[in-house]
Amino acid sequence: MREQVLALAAEPVYAGFGPTLLAEHARRRLGVRVSAETVRAWLAQAGRWQRKRKRAKRRSRRPRRAALGELVQWDSSVHAWLEDRGPAGLVLVALHDDATARMQHGRFVARDTGAANRRAIIECLKRHGRPLGVELVLAGSPQAKGRVERAFGTAQDRLVKEMRVAGVATLDGANRFLAERWIPFWNERFAVAPADPRDAHRPLPPGIDLEALFAETETRVVGRDYTVRWKNGFWQNPKRRPGRRARGPGCGSSSSGVCRASCASGEAGGTSRPSVLRRGSRPRLVLVLVRSLRSRDRTIRGAS
Repeated sequence: MREQVLALAAEPVYAGFGPTLLAEHARRRLGVRVSAETVRAWLAQAGRWQRKRKRAKRRSRRPRRAALGELVQWDSSVHAWLEDRGPAGLVLVALHDDATARMQHGRFVARDTGAANRRAIIECLKRHGRPLGVELVLAGSPQAKGRVERAFGTAQDRLVKEMRVAGVATLDGANRFLAERWIPFWNERFAVAPADPRDAHRPLPPGIDLEALFAETETRVVGRDYTVRWKNGFWQNPKRRPGRRARGPGCGSSSSGVCRASCASGEAGGTSRPSVLRRGSRPRLVLVLVRSLRSRDRTIRGAS
């Protein structure tokens, strides 16, 4: 048994595995049940393991919140998640519940952008509802973020090695592995029971449009030909009297105050790049261009 485990540790795919993780993989691959302490002793005897000295803790930990949904820690981590097998510098956006240490949502993205983070919070809200008393609490250092930083430290070790063994080499494959294997494993292995068993999440308000709520907005001026310029192109607003507020998707009767822009071809809510129209003349109405998170959808919100 000892020789089997040491032979497994010598394989390149298991390089850098610690005793605990190696013991888990020995059970998975070899069907060998052996404790992490035994594996640690075997590795040490073979000169493949040296105990790391832990630094003394110099600060007290903040008590966890009492119930699930009272506080969500949200952060992102740039790392060589796929090592040299796939895209470099992927970003893991993760949301962890403070009371239970559960990973509420996680997703790999190519870049750490505002849109990617807004998409993460939208998906988390749709799945779990609103946390209790939504308030933004900023952390100015890794130490202030505490638990979520330690979670990333664990993921940068374990998750990287697990994806190496699984042969994950693409962004899509990393997200499948994250959703199907890592998050269930994390919540089973590292989640803790909260002091208060209630779920503090609240349901979303009926009819709320999270895509509009988290959309990126830019101010533009509408000319007399009812066009707005954006990214070297012109977008045609359905003709209406200056000063009247645009209402509803597609300018319908909804009270959401949102109206889809039309392409130069006249197609409402078009996603293709519009052709260039003549330059607008003197401004008569200021609109807010709302960039939705859905592919290239564009909407316009009116303002007098």
